[in-house]
Amino acid sequence: MKFVSFASLLCGLIIWQIFSLFQLVDSTYFPPPTLILQRAWILLVEQGDFREHIISSLQRLLLGQLIAFPLAFILALASTLNKLFRAALSPWVSLIYPIPKLALFPFFLILLGTGDSSKIAMIALGSFFLMYLSFELGLRRIYESEYFEIVRVYRISRLKIFWHIFFKGALPEIINGIKMGFGYGLVLMVGSEMTMSKNGLGFYMWNSWDQFQILNMYACLFWISFLGIISFRFFNFVERNAVSSRIDPSNQ
Repeated sequence: MKFVSFASLLCGLIIWQIFSLFQLVDSTYFPPPTLILQRAWILLVEQGDFREHIISSLQRLLLGQLIAFPLAFILALASTLNKLFRAALSPWVSLIYPIPKLALFPFFLILLGTGDSSKIAMIALGSFFLMYLSFELGLRRIYESEYFEIVRVYRISRLKIFWHIFFKGALPEIINGIKMGFGYGLVLMVGSEMTMSKNGLGFYMWNSWDQFQILNMYACLFWISFLGIISFRFFNFVERNAVSSRIDPSNQ
């Protein structure tokens, strides 16, 4: 299956290369992939300002995740253990979650200004909801399992319940939530940097389009895609290795 996926991607790139080289498509707007890869490498290796754009974007993205993760886990755990809290929180989740987060960016600009704070807050908000919904699903699966009654009978300490039962038991949903949150955070990172920003990959890509530097725009898009692919591969690796060794009371 991996070979088929790789072959499909390779065939698409070869077709694009041929179409561009033989002018079947306008190479000004669709430069050949080999030229894009070459430009992407030059930007990374030879242009220090581009590396600074990458660092600025990663700082915003990671800070957003660091805010979203503990908040999502704490609220998901509280919602799982307390029905009253869940009833109070659910309408707010239902109200805010469907709203496109980029539509809320002007409100963050008003509240937090045009600096990094507004961008980080929006990344955190978008990632939070995906994490929260996934975390709650996993934690409720554990809490509502008949095997959880064993924990009540033996009166296991709260610290052990938190770590060995809830966290390890809900590890598949936790990792999946982080993966989805990180991916959506990447989208919001680029979107927020396209306006009211002076650095970052989103700013660089938008500026390249504005100055009609199409090759730079594609090269920047390549690195954004690369970050997304690497992050998903990393989380899939973590999931395969961590979940296989977890202690899940529902599988005992």
